[in-house]
Amino acid sequence: MSKKKGVVSQAKELETYLHMRGIAVTDLRPAGMAEINMKRLDVVTDGEYIEANTPVVVTEVTGNRIVVHKIET
Repeated sequence: MSKKKGVVSQAKELETYLHMRGIAVTDLRPAGMAEINMKRLDVVTDGEYIEANTPVVVTEVTGNRIVVHKIET
């Protein structure tokens, strides 16, 4: 299967989350759940630990991987 045949491994709607803000629903160690745009999503960090209820922003979407960073207040 290939892209030329229309096979896509990434859900197109995931790209829309890039730069959106949300909140960590669970501790991110570095993987966990965040609520972004009123939807719970599986997310990861670049290795940092983020506590639940911390504001986050989506910095990267690669394949089905959504990367978030803590929003410094």
